[in-house]
Amino acid sequence: MDRLAECDENTMKRALEFVNGLDARGGTNISEAFEKALGMRKAGDRPFMVVFLTDGKPTLGIQNEEELVKAV
Repeated sequence: MDRLAECDENTMKRALEFVNGLDARGGTNISEAFEKALGMRKAGDRPFMVVFLTDGKPTLGIQNEEELVKAV
């Protein structure tokens, strides 16, 4: 998904189905995940938060933790 979604019963169901269908197959690209998430921020008064969860260390994209923090 490339945009924010309303939180209603349907989107919650779809989100849970998506998460339950995930498989760990390697290839953790933390920098790309942050880039996509932060790119969804829009100007205005609406609070904007990113909750980031990962099952591993970065293996793709920026892999140095200090560089990741600077990029964010």
